[in-house]
Amino acid sequence: MYYIEADTVKNRLYIRLGKKSDGDETSLMQELNSELQKLTPGFTVLSDLSDFVPVSQDDAQLIVKAQEAMMKRGMGMSARVVNSAIVRMQVERRARETAFPARTVTTVDEAETFLNAWQAGLVKKHIRQ
Repeated sequence: MYYIEADTVKNRLYIRLGKKSDGDETSLMQELNSELQKLTPGFTVLSDLSDFVPVSQDDAQLIVKAQEAMMKRGMGMSARVVNSAIVRMQVERRARETAFPARTVTTVDEAETFLNAWQAGLVKKHIRQ
């Protein structure tokens, strides 16, 4: 289960990931690329992983592919909502592999606040956490 939507006013991509279903990889990447086309370089990403179920190492490559696609399109910063230590460890490992700029937070409101502050220049432009 996943949800992806671009907010062109905020120049922000919203992603919500849950338990992976068969066929998700192809459709997720197609939808991600479609939504990325609506945004301008410097966009931010809010990933809600609060319902995300840890995946196998093979499936984890989907995370890497998605991160690479967002960075290639010109992503400026991301915030991910995580409430599981296992998921946090998994996504942060992938982010280190791809040098994906991100901050891990515990609520969607905290993610919105951080990304708004980043866009306003109130937070260092290059954060990896």
